[in-house]
Amino acid sequence: MAPNSPGLYIFKNKLDYPIYIGKAKDLRNRILSYFSSDDLKASKIISQAKSLEIITLQNEQEALILEADLVKFHHPKYNVQLKDDKHFPYIRIDTSDPWPLPEIVRKIAKDDAVYFGPYIKPGSMRKTLTVARKIFKYRSCKGKIPPQACLDYYIELCSAPCINNISKQAYHQQITKLIKFLSGDIDDLIKSTQKDMEKYADQQDFEKAAQLRDQLVDLKNSIVGQRKLFNDGVDRDIMGFSVLKRRACCFIMQIREGRLTGSFPLYLEVPENTDRGEIVERFIIDYYRSHLPPREILLRSKPDNYAVISDWLKQRYKYRVTIKKAHRVTPKQLLFEMEKNAAKKLIPTKKIISPILYELAGVLRISTIPELIYIFDISHTHFEDVKGSQVAFKNARTYKKLYRQYNLKSKQDDLASIRETVARCAKDMTSDQKEKHHLPQPDLMLIDGGFQQLIAAKSSLQKYGLKIPVFALAKRFEQIYNEQGKIISLPKYSPVLLFLRKIRDEAHRYGITQHRKARDKKISQTQFTSIPGVGEKTARLLRKKFKSLQNLKKAEVEDIADIPGLGRKSAEKIFNWLKNSQ
Repeated sequence: MAPNSPGLYIFKNKLDYPIYIGKAKDLRNRILSYFSSDDLKASKIISQAKSLEIITLQNEQEALILEADLVKFHHPKYNVQLKDDKHFPYIRIDTSDPWPLPEIVRKIAKDDAVYFGPYIKPGSMRKTLTVARKIFKYRSCKGKIPPQACLDYYIELCSAPCINNISKQAYHQQITKLIKFLSGDIDDLIKSTQKDMEKYADQQDFEKAAQLRDQLVDLKNSIVGQRKLFNDGVDRDIMGFSVLKRRACCFIMQIREGRLTGSFPLYLEVPENTDRGEIVERFIIDYYRSHLPPREILLRSKPDNYAVISDWLKQRYKYRVTIKKAHRVTPKQLLFEMEKNAAKKLIPTKKIISPILYELAGVLRISTIPELIYIFDISHTHFEDVKGSQVAFKNARTYKKLYRQYNLKSKQDDLASIRETVARCAKDMTSDQKEKHHLPQPDLMLIDGGFQQLIAAKSSLQKYGLKIPVFALAKRFEQIYNEQGKIISLPKYSPVLLFLRKIRDEAHRYGITQHRKARDKKISQTQFTSIPGVGEKTARLLRKKFKSLQNLKKAEVEDIADIPGLGRKSAEKIFNWLKNSQ
């Protein structure tokens, strides 16, 4: 029986794989609660669990950390999991460096460096660094300082410690100001810069005063557009949650030094009937394992284990993080906005379908809007190297992911070629979805040809039990054949006709381009097989390495001998033959 102590419990299925990993202050009481609970999720876990593993630990914090590690490793079916496990960039400054400089990193190391972030938009972060560089003129050269000044010094972006243009003390003072700037403590920085500017002006050091004046302008410009929401200067994240079926969204508002610095959504995979408190708790743990927390996290309600989570964050990041319920008017209003945003993100967006597809469906009199269209074309060289091409359009745009070209066995028979091409496509459509070559079924198929070609295509679909509308685009292009052999005539400048012409032209372009590539490859291969003693396999390897016969002629014996399975003797024969044939 489980002990009355902290730890983890792991429910496993018949394959001995974890389906749910949980932590508890009292393992015995927690596990027994599953057998007496009316909760639907608990009932499902018990019905599917075939074994139970127990891990006893020293305290709740150890359980919290191990649970997070195991959930991330095993991805159990009934655990809440952060879907967007992104590592946003940070700015790192190692103040122990003799000449510190900011660098961009993706992970927070356990060191004494100062970190700023996370920056949700890397472009915004780089813009911040560009402004900071202009104001504080820190070095950009990593590692050891070079013995001479670079271009940055001459364009006034660096104070040039490399040529002793600035003392170590003065440089560190600039870095201290930079840290204040990146912390968001810009108001104090503006006040101190204003004070220094006035001091140098009183001392009639107008050059220094002018430099500080320019800094002051840049500092003031850097906060233009940032809303100041709080006057207390506290860093905080406001988190609004929303749950819909098996998905949850947390919309985070980042406030640094009282100013809004960004807001963004993150998503979680949530088993049905999961308690909201568990979702909030799991998100906070997963998110702040890899992201620097603010001093304060505001929520609609605190999770049950908020004190344990707060202690864990303090131990991990060496400062106190308070998890609070939003009470005051402003935080409650902002939280409400985040919850609204989170709810909107979970509502499926209605797809905007191209209007031309509605017109096309009306002209062809088909019941389904043809969002996905396949068109087939046959190409050959004097009825040799016959190839069938398939081009796809999704929502009226080319969808090259589903382009295909088939090498056909059918020769000198256009109907047989169409029949084989559509059959190959139908085979891929009816294959297992996990197969690499699987194709989705289109809403409409078009054949470049007449009614006989349409019948040939339809017979291949029927063979595989597929019911997909098929139409043929006649050579006299204003005419379209339906499956009954009737002709649909369209005005010369009809939008639907122009769209169908666009589809047909793309099919021709793709078919001809791919056919030429294959033909050129064959010609190139033939050049290699013309060399005495070189078969198809060696020719392929030679072509792959040297691309052309001209390149092979320029090669040395050692280069040719590198071909797998060729050997030095054969390489010398090829080399000598090429040399004598020039």
